Amino acid sequence: MPLHFLETFLIFAGSESVTYRQIEDALELTNSSVSRTLNALGERHRKGDRGHGLVEVFIDPGEGRRYRARLTKRGKAL
Repeated sequence: MPLHFLETFLIFAGSESVTYRQIEDALELTNSSVSRTLNALGERHRKGDRGHGLVEVFIDPGEGRRYRARLTKRGKAL
């Protein structure tokens, strides 16, 4: 697992959920890098390979144009 996957995963430690922007700012990554990383940490990698199943991405209920991510049960257990 690449180091930035771990860094991204650790951002979730004190939060119920985070926005892509929070991850971008914390790790100085582009939106596309955050998207690829969350896909790999989620259910499906961008190339269709199986992901790690540690996070899930969902539309922010307060702002329909923004995506948020949170840990899955498996992610919390880790």
